[in-house]
Amino acid sequence: MIVLFVNFFDLFSLTPYNYDMSRKNFNYKNKIIILALLLVTVFCFAGCGDFLSQFEETEEISSGLATVSDVMNGFVSDASSYLESEFGVGIEIEGFNDADSEAKKKIKKGVEKAKEVKENLEEEGILSDPSDIELHDVDGKGKNYAFTYGDEEFSAVYTKDNWKIVDSYKIENNEDMKIICSALIEEHQVHGRDMESYRTPDDMAYEWEQHNIAYAFLPDDNRWKAKTKDVDLNPADQGLSFTEIYEQQTGKELTIDELMKHMKEG
Repeated sequence: MIVLFVNFFDLFSLTPYNYDMSRKNFNYKNKIIILALLLVTVFCFAGCGDFLSQFEETEEISSGLATVSDVMNGFVSDASSYLESEFGVGIEIEGFNDADSEAKKKIKKGVEKAKEVKENLEEEGILSDPSDIELHDVDGKGKNYAFTYGDEEFSAVYTKDNWKIVDSYKIENNEDMKIICSALIEEHQVHGRDMESYRTPDDMAYEWEQHNIAYAFLPDDNRWKAKTKDVDLNPADQGLSFTEIYEQQTGKELTIDELMKHMKEG
């Protein structure tokens, strides 16, 4: 800072000999100095925010700063940590620009919906036994099945080593998922990833959860949403998280840039 201001005032103590040369460089130097001063100002404001937040007696000021921060960032404060824990995707809020504001709104809304799904998973279920869903073969060919959950009938399609539950996103309780999967297993087992063991109700329910979270998180106009509404329980997806399933199906790592791309393109 000291050197910066010394150089600034040197501009006004020029000799006749170097006046012409200095005059040519003045605009260039002036731009650099203004930019430097702006950067210093920004850092000072950022530093003041951190300083004020450390004192309990400035709680009101800190609250005001937090409110401004939320408005500028455009989504909930725990969005980054939630996505990191659930999807393995870290979000650097500072990396966004104004053009990303719509995508940020979608991320905020998606996080809120995904958190609701997570909460519903832990609630008490309505099933107590696999027989409760009345799973039955619709056409007697061992492929098209139907079962009842609540007041709604669901379709389940079996092909070799694969159970597909249509509109599985509508069933949001973990314990009920396990019971439904138990009923499916009793009808047809599905191999595990090693193609020797068999999948269990627990790991099937985990995969189902990942689909539900992804379905809730993605915006309605996103083309990937339709692919997550029906869960396919097969050997390849055993034990995989949402992030791992995405990478396996697309061949791409689910980074924040990749996530933002989907939020923008729909």
